[in-house]
Amino acid sequence: MRIAGTGSGLIDFLYTDVDFTGPGFLKVRSKTAGDGGLTPGGLVLAEPVRGLRRPRVGCRSTRHRGRGPAGGEQRRRAFHRRADSRRAIARAARRRGRIPRIHWRRSGGRADTASRDSQPLLTEHYRSVPGASPSTYVLSDPNYNEGRGERSFIHDIGVAVDFSSEYLPESFFDSEVLLFGATSLVPRLHASLAELLEKGRRRGCLNVVGTVYDFNHEQADPGGRWPLARANEDLRFIDLLITNREEVLRISGANDIDQACRFLTTHGV
Repeated sequence: MRIAGTGSGLIDFLYTDVDFTGPGFLKVRSKTAGDGGLTPGGLVLAEPVRGLRRPRVGCRSTRHRGRGPAGGEQRRRAFHRRADSRRAIARAARRRGRIPRIHWRRSGGRADTASRDSQPLLTEHYRSVPGASPSTYVLSDPNYNEGRGERSFIHDIGVAVDFSSEYLPESFFDSEVLLFGATSLVPRLHASLAELLEKGRRRGCLNVVGTVYDFNHEQADPGGRWPLARANEDLRFIDLLITNREEVLRISGANDIDQACRFLTTHGV
C-alpha cells in the first residue's frame, strides 16, 4: 500500500501543570470569540496572542510550575490527538511494514534531519528552507473540567505559511491513500483542499482528512462555520474524516454530534 501525506508537520512543546483558573492564564484568556486570546481546548496563532510577544512568555505567564517543556512519556502523549500528517504516516509505515511517501516543507537542522532519517519514509521531496519550523506550545491543566484535564495551544506557523499545493508533485497522487492532516495550519494548502481531494478521487485514491482547530477562520468569522471545502458538494470527495466534537460541529454548523454526522454523511463523507 502506498500512502502519500501532506499538511501540518510540527514540533510540540508541552508544558504541564498550567493553571487555567489562575491569574496568569486569565490575563491572556479570550474575552470574545476570535480575539486572539487563549482558550482551554482551543488553538491560537502565536502572533495575535494578546499582550504576548513570544509564545514562551505565554507559558511563563500562566504560572507553569515545571522547569520547562515536559519530556519522555508525558511529551509523547501530547502528540496522540494531533492531526500531524508526518507522524500519522510514520505510524502507518511501522504498522504495515511498508514505506509510504511523504511530502512536507519545513526548516532544516540536525534534529529534523535525525528524526527524518530514522523513519521508514521516502523523503525525496523533503526540502530544507530558511525560517522557523512550525511549532506549537501546548499548555496542559490536568485539573481543569473537574479533573478531566484540558489543553490550550499557541501555534507558530513558521515556514508553513508559504507552503501550497504547488509544491506537491504529480507522484503525490500515485498512491492508494492520500492523507491531508491539519491543513488549516497550512493556509495556502487548505485553500486548495477541495481541488486536491477531487483530483485524488479521479486518480482512484482513498482520501483521508484529519482536522484541527481552525483559528484562521474562527478569527475571520467568530462563531461561523469553518469551511473544509469550496461547497458542501465537495465533501463527497472525503472518504474518511478524523475529527473531534468541537471541530465537527463547527465544520458542519450543527448543534449536536448526531446532527453533524447526518450532515456529513448526507453530503457523501
